[in-house]
Amino acid sequence: MKVLTVIDSLEFSGAERLLYTLAKAAPSVDLQLGVASLREAPTGRRSTLPRLEAVGIRPTFIGVDRLADRRSVRRITDVIRQSDCDVVHAHLGLSSTLVPLAARLAGRPSVCTLHSLPQQSGGRDTIKERLCVEVAERSKALIFVFEAAKIAFARRYQPFSGP
Repeated sequence: MKVLTVIDSLEFSGAERLLYTLAKAAPSVDLQLGVASLREAPTGRRSTLPRLEAVGIRPTFIGVDRLADRRSVRRITDVIRQSDCDVVHAHLGLSSTLVPLAARLAGRPSVCTLHSLPQQSGGRDTIKERLCVEVAERSKALIFVFEAAKIAFARRYQPFSGP
């Protein structure tokens, strides 16, 4: 199976560590993994890029920095089509907001994974987070990396159905 993982960035944090672990294991389970980052590569010790390259992954950088960029979905759609993937896996909030639509336009199923608890800041952050959950929920699956996140999102964004 060929999977394209789209992630917000390649800064070395929790989701990126998970991606690196998957990239190392992919060949042993006959998984062809492609990686695309919405943002440009970070530099220095905070970058996952050298680790991914060490296991043979050459990420694509899409150049999407914000949700309001009207060219974002088209750029992501083009990358999905060029990847010839069977499924697209979006990690984190920005990717999980944009990828389901782009995947649908490209004719591919998508899965979204959220890696944190809901934000408590309010305002625009809450609006963006609600949009993310509503869009991601329309993908084939919305995955939370821990049960407490699933419960917190369900409580906050009723009538969120959860996985």
